[in-house]
Amino acid sequence: MFGGKLKYYLLMHMVIFIWGFTGVLGKLLDQETVTVHTIVFYRMLIGSAAMGLVILFTRKKITMSAKTILQTSGTGVLIAAHWITFFLSIYYSNVSFGLIFFSTTALFTSFLEPWLMKKKFDPKELFMGAIVVGGIAIIGYDAMQQEQPENSPNLNYTLAIICALISAFLAALFSVINANFVKTNDSVQITFFELTAGCLAVGAFYFFMGEFDNNELLVSSNALLMLLVLGIVCTAFAFFMGNWLMNFITPFTMNLSVNMEPIYAIVIALIIFKESEVMTPIFYIGAGIIIAAVFLNAYFKDVRKKLNRLKETNSG
Repeated sequence: MFGGKLKYYLLMHMVIFIWGFTGVLGKLLDQETVTVHTIVFYRMLIGSAAMGLVILFTRKKITMSAKTILQTSGTGVLIAAHWITFFLSIYYSNVSFGLIFFSTTALFTSFLEPWLMKKKFDPKELFMGAIVVGGIAIIGYDAMQQEQPENSPNLNYTLAIICALISAFLAALFSVINANFVKTNDSVQITFFELTAGCLAVGAFYFFMGEFDNNELLVSSNALLMLLVLGIVCTAFAFFMGNWLMNFITPFTMNLSVNMEPIYAIVIALIIFKESEVMTPIFYIGAGIIIAAVFLNAYFKDVRKKLNRLKETNSG
């Protein structure tokens, strides 16, 4: 039906929309009194089982080496920590607040890529980072001036900012690592081992911390349905598709488009949660600064790549 790369762009935005819906599901599960670590445990367990079934029914052979499996397992632990801090940021605030700070992922990627991939650092990215810090400061100051509603005992904007920024950093870190893995390994296998390792890590950590018991693992039928959607659609499917699409779409296009995630999420949250997601005008000014800086950073990055290619062509 669609020619060229259009179908891949449409699939990419469908995946980004699904990622945006993840935060909404997290807030709905919070209303069902499901703890954050229980959400992440079930999310990774269901996602891992779904990818395991794909491997089983397609009769795929495990082609990854033991070393690569160990490396992807380590990445899975990072992903688990990323999701825990992500849901905590929403737990301590709301979907809009948490997702705006999570949008700094692309900027963190710009700093991590040169360091991990041994590429030249662009000073413009430091400038963009300063602008983002300014946007964060505006939102943070505005949040501190707000009175805490009596019906929101868990509201803590400071903790929400810290958790969201840690989550964004971890997302940037595992994205850079996965960009290397997907070049030489099967996306299904990568996703399976990462989700399995993350699930085991979350289960083991919270079990030994004494925070996992039968009461926490028993959830209502409504919560179970949401966890299945979270695990199968928002995790296994979206995670696999995100890795697979990197074979057809440039990292610049992917990073730029992912910045739409908080926008999609905020719109969905406003429709579902209504007044609880409405923020002050100052919040939206700060959010606009952050999103604009992230988009500009991606644009400058693309211009730099084109100039480098032009220099290589002329020198050749």
